[in-house]
Amino acid sequence: MPSLPSIQPVEEAAGLPVLSAATATAYRVLVELGLPTVVPGAGRLLSGQQPSLI
Repeated sequence: MPSLPSIQPVEEAAGLPVLSAATATAYRVLVELGLPTVVPGAGRLLSGQQPSLI
């Protein structure tokens, strides 16, 4: 996932959640498999916390 290293720094700079197709796909795969949605340093969506609508 080439975009992965950029997700967290951009979130921190913008103060907003940042998504990529790769992080969204990884999140959905983990949810469907019943696995924890935790990928350290991959942004809010993959932080293990319940995502919320803005």
